[in-house]
Amino acid sequence: MHLEYCCYNKNPIEDVRTEITNVFDAIGLGFSGVALPLYILRQISHELSDIPLTISCPIDYPLGCGDRKVRQHESLVAVKSGATAIDLVMSPYLLSKGVLETIKKDVSPILGMCEAYEATLRVILNYDLCETKEEAFEGVKMLREIGAEIIIPSSGFRNDDIFDNILFCRLIEKELGATAICSGRMWLEKHYKSVINSGISGLRVYSLKNSNCLGVSN
Repeated sequence: MHLEYCCYNKNPIEDVRTEITNVFDAIGLGFSGVALPLYILRQISHELSDIPLTISCPIDYPLGCGDRKVRQHESLVAVKSGATAIDLVMSPYLLSKGVLETIKKDVSPILGMCEAYEATLRVILNYDLCETKEEAFEGVKMLREIGAEIIIPSSGFRNDDIFDNILFCRLIEKELGATAICSGRMWLEKHYKSVINSGISGLRVYSLKNSNCLGVSN
């Protein structure tokens, strides 16, 4: 299972040094990825460059409602700053319209940019902002048609039910062949065990306090 530590959903005025320490603690614990805001990525990218690690950066976080050109520029800055993966937040408005061509115009240029810089595109789809789970599922289908292979079903900025998150991840992996990274909030041991036992491809955590539940120890 791909295990990553994410800190870009946190208050940006918190102690940056503490957060950087958390990032390196996660790497020391064996995490295979870190998800960082740009201002932290730029400070430590040179120290991460020789480590076999997925280093992702969010684009248009947390709601994905920005202008298409601005999203493309953010993506370019991120990959040039050392990101090996782009976490693009999908616009819930575009999903609700359900027009493949419109979504393609938004996502395809960034997908091409990622390919040019040997980075991976990962799409954050806030399924809980869709009117129904069916609408969210159709959104993933359209993203798969465009070429997006990795889906993160929620931004971590808002609380969503961890078990709904797991079920949605399992659904898109089983039915659509996508790679899903579970991103729901967890604070109990049963939450961690449920994700691990689900067989989902990846798991994102926002705190290292309960990392022992994942088979690692801090």
